[in-house]
Amino acid sequence: MRLNIGQLTITSGDGAWIFDGKSTSTKQELPFLNDDNKGMIVDFQVNPKQKVSIAEALNGYSPVKLRLESLENETGEQIIFVLKNEASGTGTRQSGIMLRNRILNAAVESPLRIVIDFSGVPVIASAFADELIGKLVIELGFVGFTQRIQLKNMNEIITPIVNRSVAQRIAEAF
Repeated sequence: MRLNIGQLTITSGDGAWIFDGKSTSTKQELPFLNDDNKGMIVDFQVNPKQKVSIAEALNGYSPVKLRLESLENETGEQIIFVLKNEASGTGTRQSGIMLRNRILNAAVESPLRIVIDFSGVPVIASAFADELIGKLVIELGFVGFTQRIQLKNMNEIITPIVNRSVAQRIAEAF
């Protein structure tokens, strides 16, 4: 609260306690609906323009990103997206978009290498490959993609579909 210079007001009945980010104060004899239902209100406001470090706000504690941690391999060196578990299917453009967004978010939140594991997936649609892999290559750049993303366990059906999607995206971009 102090770092953000926001405000916290707790109102109960006709009284309120107010913290404005710097100091506290109280108010009495505030209006309320009726004597039978005085109620309680907690009004917590933050300043969206004021950046705050969560670790600093929590006195050095940095929260664990459990969603990402659950995707790490045993040694904690890679984030692994197993397609058959993580995608809502591999036949639609929409499922490719959703998974690409999750992978991009992981790339922003963690410096670890990201593995997209195709094991157990017999085939993917070209629209899915385009949204997931083709657009990832364009968004991260070819070098950035090869440094951050690894494609693993693609079979002889999936490999040419991905190669064609990436080639078409690169040709469109340039």
